[in-house]
Amino acid sequence: MNQQRHIIRLWGPWQIHAQPMGEMEIHDGRLNLKILEATSATWTPEFAERFSGKLTFSRRFNRPTGLAADQQVDLEIELTEESTLPCRVGLNELKELGHVAAGAEQAFELELLPGSNKLRLEFEVAAGGLISFPIPPFQKLQLAIAP
Repeated sequence: MNQQRHIIRLWGPWQIHAQPMGEMEIHDGRLNLKILEATSATWTPEFAERFSGKLTFSRRFNRPTGLAADQQVDLEIELTEESTLPCRVGLNELKELGHVAAGAEQAFELELLPGSNKLRLEFEVAAGGLISFPIPPFQKLQLAIAP
C-alpha cells in the first residue's frame, strides 16, 4: 500500500521585520512600515527603491501532534517566479537550514523538531531590489511528513 505524505501548510500570519528600518505589517493587502516615531509609510515602488537592508519573514509553528521519532519531516519552500531575490532559511534561534534560489523550490530535512519552532526567511535587499517583490514572496511553504 502506497501511503501519501501528510502536508501541513504554513500560511500567515507572518511577522515582517526590515533592518535597519523597523517592523512592518500587512494591512488590506498593502505592506506598511512602522517607523520609530510610530508613523507608517506605505510600501510603494518609490519607497522600495530607497530601501536597502535585510527583510525577514518569521512565523511560529508547533511540532505536529502524533509525530513519531523516526518519521521524516521536510520543510518545502517555493519562492514565487516574481521574487528576484534568493533567501536564507533558518529555524529557531541559531539553526541555519540553507538557501533557496530566486524563483526556485527547495526542501530541507528537519531533524529533532522541538515542540515550539520559529521559521525565518531572510532576504538581503539592495536599493531598488523590491520594486516587484510579492508579499509574501513564496507560493508554497509547507511541512511534508512521511508516513
